[in-house]
Amino acid sequence: MSTLAVTSTLGSVFVPVGIAGAVIALVCALIAAFAMARGSAGLCGGAVGVWIVGTMLSLSASFASEWMPVFVSLSALAVALVLGGIARLVLRRPAPATI
Repeated sequence: MSTLAVTSTLGSVFVPVGIAGAVIALVCALIAAFAMARGSAGLCGGAVGVWIVGTMLSLSASFASEWMPVFVSLSALAVALVLGGIARLVLRRPAPATI
């Protein structure tokens, strides 16, 4: 079997794994944004931990020269953490004044 055939066969396996990893990373980034907006540090940390696994899975698509799943998974967490922090600031209620 030639090297080109092996590369083509592995590419047909690695690209769906990379896309699935990007979907996992995207879902975990959304969960992290929601958790950050609610102020739940434990849930946000757990979501980021699973996001790392999804991002590592999305790296498998790069072996077939498909970089879009990697870019989606990397940018998803950055955008989610920024939007979650902004939502936390907007939704924060002021403390009741005591006299």
